[in-house]
Amino acid sequence: MPARIRLDHKGMGEMLRSAEIAATIALRAAHVERTVSEHPSIVRHEMPVERHAYASDRAGEDVAIEHAGGLAVEAKYGVLADAARAVALQVTTAKQQATRRRRKAKKGQAAS
Repeated sequence: MPARIRLDHKGMGEMLRSAEIAATIALRAAHVERTVSEHPSIVRHEMPVERHAYASDRAGEDVAIEHAGGLAVEAKYGVLADAARAVALQVTTAKQQATRRRRKAKKGQAAS
């Protein structure tokens, strides 16, 4: 018989709001920012790379190439995605996220 698992959502929320998790996320985001900033195309075109903390109840940060050509550099070289994967972060596209939300919604409808 398969084991049953019950998730402690309240505990997971507390963990995601903790200072330790916020520090870990900030450290990884800083590493991503530094790695992207050192990419030859970013340096050559003097593209600014910025890191921002989310305004949320849970810890989170984003790193962005704040330049009109940043999207092209990401499309060609994948600098943000590669830097994020290097620090064990999962990278998903908006399309993948939308697909996951649809699947989750369908499961919720089927269960009710």
